[in-house]
Amino acid sequence: MEDQDMVIEAFTEMAPAYEESVDYELRLFWGVGYKAFMGRLLNMIDVKADDWILDIATGTAVIPRKLAGQLSSGRNIVGLDLTPGMLQEARQKIAASHLAEPPALICGSGMDMPLQDHAFDVVICGLGTHHMEVPRLMAEVKRVLKPGGTFIMADVRATAFWRTPLGVLLLRVLIWFYSLKLRRSASKQGEGGIEAYGLSMTETRAQAELEAFRSVLTTDEWQSLVESLGFHCLAVEEIPALRRIYPGGLILKAVVRLD
Repeated sequence: MEDQDMVIEAFTEMAPAYEESVDYELRLFWGVGYKAFMGRLLNMIDVKADDWILDIATGTAVIPRKLAGQLSSGRNIVGLDLTPGMLQEARQKIAASHLAEPPALICGSGMDMPLQDHAFDVVICGLGTHHMEVPRLMAEVKRVLKPGGTFIMADVRATAFWRTPLGVLLLRVLIWFYSLKLRRSASKQGEGGIEAYGLSMTETRAQAELEAFRSVLTTDEWQSLVESLGFHCLAVEEIPALRRIYPGGLILKAVVRLD
């Protein structure tokens, strides 16, 4: 199964209870609920009524819905997601919001966006970067942003412990352990449940999260990457993990340099 196919299958299964599931996971890792985490991200966004805004990996369109409510219109807001099942949930939630001008939703990958160059003033990605090749995603973000445009991301981050010899060893052991559990589950008939980090998830979701480890960066790695691609980092906020082996949280704001 290709990585994107795996992500689509995992999040199709998760779509009906996505917001509740993520809320539980964030409370487990950081002691912060989903709404509070998204609130921190949105507090970094200073948008004007005529700004064009793109939300990558929009999921159930939490960010477009909140921004549309703040701006009293979703006319200039676009949500992009790879998974049709997530967008179906998003459409239902948008319809229930009774917005006069709802945000637009597009099915597509953040690594190959079906969008015009320099079309957006603000690009957001909340809890989606670790399921993509980050350099490829950021190249696309820069392509669709206007000169001087703003990028804001919020996601899990690798802690400093993950980059120590002991952390690297422990992470390899954990990956081996959960890979073994996945193989054993796959050898049995039917879809098995997997326990990971105290969470119960389907085999497909567990495999998707396992594959995502390679795209979880430290704060310094994120800052170095965005600077190397022509962005200027404006603000960084870290959310500490409750345990050393857990991923931390990161919110980062950057702008496309004009030089």
